[in-house]
Amino acid sequence: MCATSQFQTVERETLSPLKNLKQGMAFFLEVKRPKTVLGGKGRLSLDQKTFIEKIEESGGEVKVVYSVADVIEACIDWHIKVL
Repeated sequence: MCATSQFQTVERETLSPLKNLKQGMAFFLEVKRPKTVLGGKGRLSLDQKTFIEKIEESGGEVKVVYSVADVIEACIDWHIKVL
């Protein structure tokens, strides 16, 4: 996980993201099931899509991630130190 002591991690009922606050910016990760042999990858619900739009309209940033590699990539994109 990319959060360190300078970040706060919280969970929301609607989206259940990992939310990190860094220098007044909000970063959200929506973690979904990866694609497997037995089934397709996780999908966003309509409520999640709507909530993501609201976050982005408010200046927050959201990434939908399917793996640890995706989380690391998101942290790098956001210039957040990866453990």
